[in-house]
Amino acid sequence: MSVVAVAVVVLVAADEDVVAVIEQPYEKPELKDPGANTCFQVIRETWKDKSVLNGSLISTQRGENSSVDLRIKDNGGSWIRVKRKSLIRLLRKGVLYYGDVTKGDFEVRAAGGFILRNKVAQVEATRGTVYEASFTEEGSVALTVKRGSVLLVTKQGVRFQMRDGARAKLEFDPSRGRLSLVVSDKSEAPIIAVGKWERKEVLPGYAVGFRGGELLDIRRSTPREKARPYLKMKCFVGFAGVMRGSYFEDDNTYGYYVGGLDDFDILKAEAHIVGRYHNHARFKLALDGSTSKPTNEAWIEFLLDPMQNWEDEHLAVIRVGQMRLPFGLNVGVPREELALPFYPFIVRYGFCGLQTRMPEDKVFAKPEDAANLDMLFDLGVMVYGRPIVGMRRATGFDVRYAAGVFNGAGRNAQEENHRKLFCGKVEFAWWRLTLGGSYYDGGTGRHAEEFHRRRRGAYIRLDLSWLVLSGEYIYAVDDPRVGKDHNDSEGFCVEADFGLGALWKKAGDLHFILRWERLLPAPKSMPSLAPGKVPDVTVVALGLRWNIKKWLALVAAWEKIDQGSQRYPGGLEPEEANETFHLFLVVNIADFCEIESK
Repeated sequence: MSVVAVAVVVLVAADEDVVAVIEQPYEKPELKDPGANTCFQVIRETWKDKSVLNGSLISTQRGENSSVDLRIKDNGGSWIRVKRKSLIRLLRKGVLYYGDVTKGDFEVRAAGGFILRNKVAQVEATRGTVYEASFTEEGSVALTVKRGSVLLVTKQGVRFQMRDGARAKLEFDPSRGRLSLVVSDKSEAPIIAVGKWERKEVLPGYAVGFRGGELLDIRRSTPREKARPYLKMKCFVGFAGVMRGSYFEDDNTYGYYVGGLDDFDILKAEAHIVGRYHNHARFKLALDGSTSKPTNEAWIEFLLDPMQNWEDEHLAVIRVGQMRLPFGLNVGVPREELALPFYPFIVRYGFCGLQTRMPEDKVFAKPEDAANLDMLFDLGVMVYGRPIVGMRRATGFDVRYAAGVFNGAGRNAQEENHRKLFCGKVEFAWWRLTLGGSYYDGGTGRHAEEFHRRRRGAYIRLDLSWLVLSGEYIYAVDDPRVGKDHNDSEGFCVEADFGLGALWKKAGDLHFILRWERLLPAPKSMPSLAPGKVPDVTVVALGLRWNIKKWLALVAAWEKIDQGSQRYPGGLEPEEANETFHLFLVVNIADFCEIESK
């Protein structure tokens, strides 16, 4: 039986806004005056108003088992359980909500806008974090992070970053006359201490002291034989594959389609491993068995800011190796994650370009299968992050960036000139709306075969629970050293992904996708025509996607390419016929197995 047994004292203040709501106050029944004829006695109270006003004092000191569950009014609704013998005052300042703790034990499920604090330090947590905290009247703070990321900040400005499984206690050391953080030998993860001048990693079974904002030496707090091993490396092995079956009508008029009316092919068969070494680095290796040059991605990245937790927002992360280029809405998305698992025509043509000298691949020479889309990857250095960390949590508005320097030769290709590729994008996000712009400037080839490649792009995306609307524009220029006129193309694409489950629950995870594109090709695609006579290309695609499992999908699609009265020799392949029917089997297993090392 659950009944109320907590006391709330409301201070008279000018601001009487509600800061929390009492969800469940109770005290378990206790046996009073044990004897032959006694029974359990229960304290009962009736709550007429469960609102907690700004400045209220929450006390659970009436009974040995009294406690109260509160729902904070921050964005997302943090949840806190105030356990027995606790004393805490709830306050609101701007968009943040605070719990000023005198003493007590607490369990918190954070939504990002609630901070626990005492006279020594404060505890901040990212959305979705679950942790336990214990405060003493002397100022000590003990923390256990069950899931997510916690930041413990002292009054002197020293920060301690804790992640999943971390356990530590901030306490006063009378023998040294200063505060120190002791990491429990049962902690499953190290803790990062960030002082005014330096940053240190504190392992389980060790402690670090500090004076003011300066970190002192790390010392062992428990006997060496009792210190538990902690996680050094964690890796996930996954697989992504796309198999396609196609059917298209033969066209004897132009003698263009060769090789049959239907075919099966494997567009992707990629095995990958993604891992993390401590909090120091992350890496990825992805090998695609569907091409003769299998390496898709091979990179390693490091944090450039002091927030040593990958789950946090970061000012800057540096990535080195072969990776997807940071451009546009679709270029950086793997094929298996597209609603229709074939790239829009403006990516196949407009971004990659038909004029450019591509890396050779004799086994898969078609632009759709290898050579053209090889330009979606490159070897170089990229930095990405958020210029203003924490703005999304405070305002709901977010800014993201990614920029890099690359060879410009494409996937698994050697650099052939002194021209480097500069590529990047900026995104602005609010609620479920994203706006972005992209920049690309590089070149391939050398001497008479050199091409100067320039791309500009803009895109928009609205992601609702049942409908995703997106649009992208790409302007492309491939200028050879000889004859630089009339070699620019531009196009735009709009796409709607509608979840049929919103209309009919039995449809489950069945989606209807509509894609429409219009492209003005580069005039030099058809040298026999005057620049003003080159026809536009209109592309329409319809598809049904059935997500059978989280990792498995079937997609049926129809694509029509209207090329006008002319053909684009050297550009359009059989799968880019006037009308093509596709059937795709998509497999995307992010964590087929997990590897850990101690």
